[in-house]
Amino acid sequence: MTSIAGMLQWIPVEEHGPTAPFPHEYICAFAYIGSDARTESAILVEGLEPGKNECVVRARWVDGYPKLAARPGDVLTLIAAHRPIATIAVDSVEHIA
Repeated sequence: MTSIAGMLQWIPVEEHGPTAPFPHEYICAFAYIGSDARTESAILVEGLEPGKNECVVRARWVDGYPKLAARPGDVLTLIAAHRPIATIAVDSVEHIA
């Protein structure tokens, strides 16, 4: 398993981001790395702070979907309904056996 840590920022509503604060401490969504929106995978993000626009999170690729090769410095974009809803600036990646 690969554990990804980084800073999540919700896309602002004026940039067509979510129109209401996300009320949960985790989300499962599709995501892509950098500008390669054609190569996406499912990701589970934990550590969300309901009502906050940004927070430090941990994420991992969902079993059964491709494991994308994120590296520190990458930006992951989470999507819903075919539009970006949040980004994660990757701080660290840990491979756990």
